[in-house]
Amino acid sequence: MPSVEPARTSGSGPTAPVRISARIAAHPARRAAAVRLCESLPELNAEISYDPEPDGPPTDLRSSLRAWADVDGAATHHLVLQDDVTLSRQFASHLTAAVSQQPTMPICLFMDWGTRSGQLVRLAAAHGSSWAEINSVASVALVLPREMATGYASFLRKVIAGPPSIRSTAGSRLIDFARMEGVPVLCSVPNLVEHDLPYVPSLLPEGLSKGVRRATCFIDNVADTIAFDQSTYSCGAFPYLDGFSTSAVLMEGAGPWRQWTERPMVPALRDRGADLPKLAGRFHETLDSPDVKELQQAVGQPILFELWLVAFALGMVNEVDASAVTPLSLRSEALRTLFMGAVRRFLPLPDVESLADAVLSMVLYGIAAGQSQRSA
Repeated sequence: MPSVEPARTSGSGPTAPVRISARIAAHPARRAAAVRLCESLPELNAEISYDPEPDGPPTDLRSSLRAWADVDGAATHHLVLQDDVTLSRQFASHLTAAVSQQPTMPICLFMDWGTRSGQLVRLAAAHGSSWAEINSVASVALVLPREMATGYASFLRKVIAGPPSIRSTAGSRLIDFARMEGVPVLCSVPNLVEHDLPYVPSLLPEGLSKGVRRATCFIDNVADTIAFDQSTYSCGAFPYLDGFSTSAVLMEGAGPWRQWTERPMVPALRDRGADLPKLAGRFHETLDSPDVKELQQAVGQPILFELWLVAFALGMVNEVDASAVTPLSLRSEALRTLFMGAVRRFLPLPDVESLADAVLSMVLYGIAAGQSQRSA
């Protein structure tokens, strides 16, 4: 049986008008970028919160604490941006519209295109939802209700004063805090900020190993008119192309916090009723399609098969509809970044971007094959 849960509402819905204060968590080495970003937010009266120990152990916790602790008195919500983001063209109005729909929730405005949570954002876009429930967070752009922001600052203060932890980023700690508060973290669909544009090497070792971290679906890359509502996507299983192994896996989870486990894709699809010989045949048909021929000259067939398997599962397991994907749409943008995020550690970004149209064609063929299996 398909494991999709229908789009649903979350939060308390629109209430009184929101008033958002803004801070930029910055390192002094990126002062110029932080100042430019601050000056681009006159509507929010943004200010910069610099790392008080720039020569200390690399971490975003210290600047994040300063930023989260500095909430304007009249604000209903508090926004914290990192110094290396690019804002959407109508950022302030989009932000207000989004927050107005989920005023009680912690909100992430960016999701890395190569993460598991990025795949959940992709699925939300494919199903026409404004929000995705996520269980990993990039601290690139976050907004919290006022009281929650104050509580998160107190939480970070205790984290910094405590013993060292491998969960050393403000993003991972927000997930911990949200679980303590008993609320899910939501990501906006589409994403309202871009990251690594242009690419600047991370100041943190963890960032260096991940490569370019772009948005799953940046709002400025789509032609759709975006109107945020409360529709929120979550599911019990989803496919993922692992960016370290380039292997396709099926993530399965249960419970309110979705403790995901991963299974190799082929046996997982077999157990869900997929006809494996027919599946292989459909993959070879895809390779024979003229609009994906160039992929085989740039990417090995084993990796293309893993990508196609993920697309097949999107159609079979998550009921994504290939026919609903139109050029320059939010659905199209979300799907075209799937492969980019997965191979960012292995291929130069210009090479990956040049293959985007062919990759999207292959993904749509795979989704359609998965749809056919589901209806068989």
